[in-house]
Amino acid sequence: MSQPQDPPQELARQQAQAQQQREALRKQLETVQQKVQTRQTEERTAFAALQKSEQAISVTVRKLDQLDKMLAQFETELVQTQTKMDETRARIDAQQEVLSEQLRSQYASGINAWSALLAGEDPQQISRDLGYLEFVTRARSEAIANLQTNQAELLTLQQTQKQQMASVEQTKDRLAKEREQLASEQAQRAKVHAQVQAQLTKERKQAQTLAADEKRLSVMVEDLSIEMDRWRAQQAQAAQQAEHQAAREAVHDAAREAALAALPKGKRIARGQLLSPVSGAVLARYGSRNPDGGSWRGVLIRVNEGDPVKVVSEGTVVFSKWMAGYGNLIIVDHDDEFLSVYAYNQSLLKDVGDSVRAGDVIAKAGNTGGQLDSALYFELRHQGKPLDPLLYIKKL
Repeated sequence: MSQPQDPPQELARQQAQAQQQREALRKQLETVQQKVQTRQTEERTAFAALQKSEQAISVTVRKLDQLDKMLAQFETELVQTQTKMDETRARIDAQQEVLSEQLRSQYASGINAWSALLAGEDPQQISRDLGYLEFVTRARSEAIANLQTNQAELLTLQQTQKQQMASVEQTKDRLAKEREQLASEQAQRAKVHAQVQAQLTKERKQAQTLAADEKRLSVMVEDLSIEMDRWRAQQAQAAQQAEHQAAREAVHDAAREAALAALPKGKRIARGQLLSPVSGAVLARYGSRNPDGGSWRGVLIRVNEGDPVKVVSEGTVVFSKWMAGYGNLIIVDHDDEFLSVYAYNQSLLKDVGDSVRAGDVIAKAGNTGGQLDSALYFELRHQGKPLDPLLYIKKL
């Protein structure tokens, strides 16, 4: 920065003037903040409606997923029953053909009980004819019994098929009703979401505008103070600041290397070893500034609504429900005091106590919790403290 030309008195006057402007802006900012506080009850009501709507959508999506699986199972069983019916009909046709052939053969031979007894006086011939008739009768009785058994089986299969077809139709009806319900819930959620966003956007815009103006004046006041300090201290002060900055950077670099080497790890969690929960572009990184205040304690990843959300490592589900600011939230315990956090989901597919393996789908992505766009907010914590997830994930 160039050496200031104004005397200290002029710098002090400019500093005082800027300080007065900053105080005026602060008062305006406080007025806006008071308005925001008076509307907290209305905001809580709107967010409660949003919570109810998003929880209902999560339940309906889960029902649809279960009904789709039921329908697939019913249709598979229906195909299996049809196959058994075809096989039974084939056996009945074959058995009927055998009976028909037996009757034709006996008729063609002209032998029956009376003809055998009246045909002649040879006792041996009569005995042979009667023995043949007994054999034919027994074979025919067995064939008739088998035919009746298969016909009874066919009747049972037909009744089973009728019941399965009814189950398929009932499941399709339920699916249609659930899809109508989902469409209605999504429309209601969109309406409430729009109201909440319009309200928040208006308040945030006004507050952010005033805050930005106040920040610019603060920077001006600080710059004037720095100029006055530099005018008094001249080149010696600047050289001393440069030395301090170089020392701070050296300490920072050494501390960063030490921190990376000392990253915590467990039997299921280690640096660079975790699966990615989703595939998508990183919208916000760990430690970066959060527009709503503070900094991000995890990563925000762009996804499409309904995309599968996968658990990064083996563990147990310890939290699975809606939470203000995070929408449909699920948390998994990986032992060794490690937790992974997945927020903004459209639907939660696992319950508290469920065991999960790395790569299992535990939710469907969305934009619940008052978010504008679909995204997954993912955190990794150890002993309650947030860690940079990108240092532990293999690749997004």
